[in-house]
Amino acid sequence: MAAHGFVSPLETALPPLSPVAWATFLTGCNPARHGIVDFFFREPGQYRLAFGLYAVTSTDPPRYQSRLLVPGLPALLREAGLRGYFLWLPGTFPPEPSLGGTLAGLGVPDVLGSLGLSALFTADPRGGRAAEVRDRRQVIPLTPREEGSFQALLLGPDRPGPSLWTKVEGDLLRLCVGGQPEEGAPGGAEAVLSLGEWTPWLRFPLVRGRRAEEGMARFRWLDRAPLTLYRTPVQYPPDAAPFPLSAPEGFAAQVAAWIGPYATLGQACDQNGLQTSLLDDETFLQDAWTTWEQRAQALVHLAAQPDWSLAVGHLFTLDVLQHLFWAGEAEPGEAVRAAYAWMDTVVARLQKALDPEVTFLVVSDHGVCPLKRRVALNWWLHERGYLQVQEGPRGPAIDWARTAAASLGHGGIFLNVEGREPLGTVPPARYEALRREVQEALLAWRDPETDQRVVAGAWPREAVYRGDALERIPDLVVALEPGYGLDRRDMLGEVAPSRPPIVPRQGRWVAGHEGPYRPQDVPGVLLAAGPAVRAEGPGAKPRLMDLAPTLLSALGVPIPAHMEGRVLSRAFAPAQ
Repeated sequence: MAAHGFVSPLETALPPLSPVAWATFLTGCNPARHGIVDFFFREPGQYRLAFGLYAVTSTDPPRYQSRLLVPGLPALLREAGLRGYFLWLPGTFPPEPSLGGTLAGLGVPDVLGSLGLSALFTADPRGGRAAEVRDRRQVIPLTPREEGSFQALLLGPDRPGPSLWTKVEGDLLRLCVGGQPEEGAPGGAEAVLSLGEWTPWLRFPLVRGRRAEEGMARFRWLDRAPLTLYRTPVQYPPDAAPFPLSAPEGFAAQVAAWIGPYATLGQACDQNGLQTSLLDDETFLQDAWTTWEQRAQALVHLAAQPDWSLAVGHLFTLDVLQHLFWAGEAEPGEAVRAAYAWMDTVVARLQKALDPEVTFLVVSDHGVCPLKRRVALNWWLHERGYLQVQEGPRGPAIDWARTAAASLGHGGIFLNVEGREPLGTVPPARYEALRREVQEALLAWRDPETDQRVVAGAWPREAVYRGDALERIPDLVVALEPGYGLDRRDMLGEVAPSRPPIVPRQGRWVAGHEGPYRPQDVPGVLLAAGPAVRAEGPGAKPRLMDLAPTLLSALGVPIPAHMEGRVLSRAFAPAQ
């Protein structure tokens, strides 16, 4: 591609999180204007965190409302009468209407309303693999029944739902969801598999509140003794969700007609299960590669169709594998190398399927860097007297009545302002002075073990963002130096137990982009090829927010007033 076009670094969003970045791509504006500012954000005037991608407006039946405040490319192309397709982009749930089809990506929940809760079924909940699982909700006991069979509730002992029946018969395992095979349970699903083998997607009835629904899952037989099975998160079939998985609604089923049953969960690879030791590397990679290859097949099928103006597809492959399989500070690891090689083959397959006159872009929304140290901003604030701690039901918690500043979300610090927060302690007249004081202290902070700077930048929010969602953004925006990553509890507005503010990184999450980091520290990549592409490239450094206005300009569509990105006119020939 680079030989027939150009390759360039691409400035990402701040914070460089996938849903924030892809919303920036789709809308051509900064997060405070488009509204998706973080995975979690603090509700204005409150201390609790809200989910950043959408609001849940009803649970029975489930209904969702996007946090996006401005129209994105799907709606803009629809208004212009142009057919556009958008498959699996993060932050596109609920899906935005389009003339072609929008299939929602990261954010689509499972049948429990979570972002993906898998399970380990075992005859020995305290031994074998189950002993290593840190989230005990994910371990479901198999209860012995007659003639060597076992049974369990599919969603767990505290959640009503269909039963799982299983029995080892020689070298094979019989499995039935929704009853026992000899009962012939109507609507149930059965499979027979060998040790280490996966079932196909099994589809079965569910009763959720007052509604009859359908769910689906895949299973793998992991161990013979103690009998142990892995279950993917239970998710909705493409043609039978109680809410739209796509727009129009039938598009999700149309994709299934192309590639067969597929994972509809937004985060279709079980990253959480790998991190909690629920599944091993082999099981994770087998499941993940099944999903990614299916999605690549869908994109290749779509590329060969003649009736669209813009088609955008997303693959999480490199993002996921770099998070979990980066081998060392400068060593990507075998799984990551394999992912890059596979992505090259996907690009070649897409090029072969596309009409030669089509402009083809490969976009990485952000880069990545190895994680070496974890930073607990809230404990740092506590040590300096800005945050006070009290004992809560789950351990140390923020004592808001005595706290001036706290970290919530990905690397931002909120001030606890009188009149703005329920238990505000900072007089409005002291707001700017305190913000400047914390900012200067952060920029002076050095790691006592390495003498390296910890914080690369700290800015008042209005110096970085502008828009109607500015209140969702912390008063002080913080970016860490590469190699440092925020403690997970800080992201949730919690306080780590008494410990140094900086500790060595632990766990499976070995590389990241969420940092939070400055956009220039984890840039994405833009490759472009095609007859309309100029080999000299974009000239000035392209930004993720420049792509939406550039694409609209190339299609002859007027650029709406909310877009802040510029048209990369040097990189592409104008529309004829």
